[in-house]
Amino acid sequence: MGRGLLVAQRLQKRDRPRGKRVIQTAGFLLASELAMDFPREEEIRLAKDEYNRFISSYDYDSFVVNCKARSRLLIEDQRDGARFIADEAIRALGCSKALLMVRIGDAEGNLLQFALHPNAFDLKWVNAVFLINDNQPLPIEDAKRLSRELSELLAGADIIGLRAFGPNPWHVQIRKIAQAIDRNNLRGALGMIEALQYGDRAVKNGEFRNIVLTSAWVHLGLLEHLDVLLDNAPSVVVVTGRHELETLFSEKLKNRLRRFSRYRCKRAINRRRNGHSIIQLDTMRSSRRCGQTFAERSCLPAPAYLARNIAKRRDKVVPSPWI
Repeated sequence: MGRGLLVAQRLQKRDRPRGKRVIQTAGFLLASELAMDFPREEEIRLAKDEYNRFISSYDYDSFVVNCKARSRLLIEDQRDGARFIADEAIRALGCSKALLMVRIGDAEGNLLQFALHPNAFDLKWVNAVFLINDNQPLPIEDAKRLSRELSELLAGADIIGLRAFGPNPWHVQIRKIAQAIDRNNLRGALGMIEALQYGDRAVKNGEFRNIVLTSAWVHLGLLEHLDVLLDNAPSVVVVTGRHELETLFSEKLKNRLRRFSRYRCKRAINRRRNGHSIIQLDTMRSSRRCGQTFAERSCLPAPAYLARNIAKRRDKVVPSPWI
């Protein structure tokens, strides 16, 4: 039974949530603007059901075999993956060739899940990501657009970082999902599950045949190569919400800093941070879709939760990779 229909049937036995107008269409519950508030016990039950379905059907060993057989290359270690990406980025800069690397974390998993099931239950977790980082939810049409664009982006990637290949053994990853549910971090748990399930589905369907696969944790290793990447770029564009970095980049790059674009987010100043953005961009991207070509520049993009604002400025820069 589809999750939306299951939720609909359960909610028929309860009062409708206060203050939200709910529309049931084709088995899905859609909120008029924001994700509705389900009874908490229902959310926990649905998350546990999703977790039990996942662990009963997911075969990690078969997934690894499929990745090796049905991708251009598999690099399981995050440090080796970071080194490979840095070398490919330098090579791409040298020949003015576009290179796109995307890593799929739990927040991307929330968006991918919403793309599969555009219902109020899954919209709630997409909104949770934006509330944490930008202090505002997404209108449902924006959520649909971003989830669709993320799927399109993954189809055109050169390198994809998958959550299944991480610093922790497989059984530890499974335990972390269960612990997230126990802590009532349902957004994180469901995002981790879908990030893993998406990779499994995609490799089985042959969607990664021309893509290099590696660990989703390569962004940590890429920091070691940042100086070399910047040194090899004739010009650099930085898109960030951290305005305090401008002096650092200006002093290091001087006239090679083509643009330092600052984008404000509405995140409350005193909102707790976890050390890095839930959705964060840390890959170089060059795009022929932009009004300018960044194939010969190193582009250090912004946190991806700002992409919906930056995307309106297609004549300048569109940082589309989602991390």
